[in-house]
Amino acid sequence: MLAQRGRPLGLTFAPRRRLSNSRLALLAGEEARDQGGFAPFHEAMFAAYFRDGKDIGDEKVVLEVAAAAGLDLAALGASLADGRHLPRLAAVRERARAVGLTAVPTFILARLGRQEKIVGAIELDAFRDTLARLARSAG
Repeated sequence: MLAQRGRPLGLTFAPRRRLSNSRLALLAGEEARDQGGFAPFHEAMFAAYFRDGKDIGDEKVVLEVAAAAGLDLAALGASLADGRHLPRLAAVRERARAVGLTAVPTFILARLGRQEKIVGAIELDAFRDTLARLARSAG
């Protein structure tokens, strides 16, 4: 379904053979943030998973992506080994739960104190319908 939705936008999605555990990639992303290289790492990780179909739960893949994004691999390896970014991920997870986020992606659309959530990779028409509903209710 992703490949079909991405085609008109020029986006390529690899077939999904497995759903990767993204924990290592998230931890590496926090190290990338600390190194000042979050944006290139994030883009490269996104491409590795969605476009190239790589298992971003595999440490070898995470390190390859990090190297391509220009991260300091020794610092990344140390951060993965000692778990220094685990509290940061736990805090983000708790903040998400506190506001009712249970899945990724989740979009919160709001207008004049009223909000609606869209959960999941859904059709563009669902966004249009939700926005129209919010506009009518504010009317």
